[in-house]
Amino acid sequence: MNDAPLLDRTATEEAFRRLGDRLVRRGVVADLYIFGGAAMALAYDARRSTRDIDAVFEPHGPR
Repeated sequence: MNDAPLLDRTATEEAFRRLGDRLVRRGVVADLYIFGGAAMALAYDARRSTRDIDAVFEPHGPR
């Protein structure tokens, strides 16, 4: 059984906000592509949840 906490829309958005803040502080510009349950929770239904975030991170380097 997976003991990872469930991430709902609010938790997922907060995780991305924190990631964005860290990237800004480091001067990194990037694209982030989200897939799977996290994408569904963000795009369609705030009540959906997932235990992980499937994503591809493509940094473009410093600003």
